[in-house]
Amino acid sequence: MIEDSKTSSLGRYNVTKRERDKYFFKVPSLRNIEHTAPYFHDGRVLTLHEAIEVMALLQLGRKFTQKEVMQIEEFLKSLSGDMPASKDIYVP
Repeated sequence: MIEDSKTSSLGRYNVTKRERDKYFFKVPSLRNIEHTAPYFHDGRVLTLHEAIEVMALLQLGRKFTQKEVMQIEEFLKSLSGDMPASKDIYVP
């Protein structure tokens, strides 16, 4: 069974007011993900390790072994590169 994310945010619906946009969120790039905590749209998870565990339950309906979590975490860390200078970051 896939768990409910228990979010209070309505996602894109808050902007468009279209019923079909409820619980839709912009998905950010995975580049430099190890440096972008906290995680999720509401910042409720502070570590990448925990984010992987939560996503396994929410998206796949299963609990990963610690070895699986560590392997995924290492893969995600391999996507890191130079971070842009803060003046180069676009924030809408």
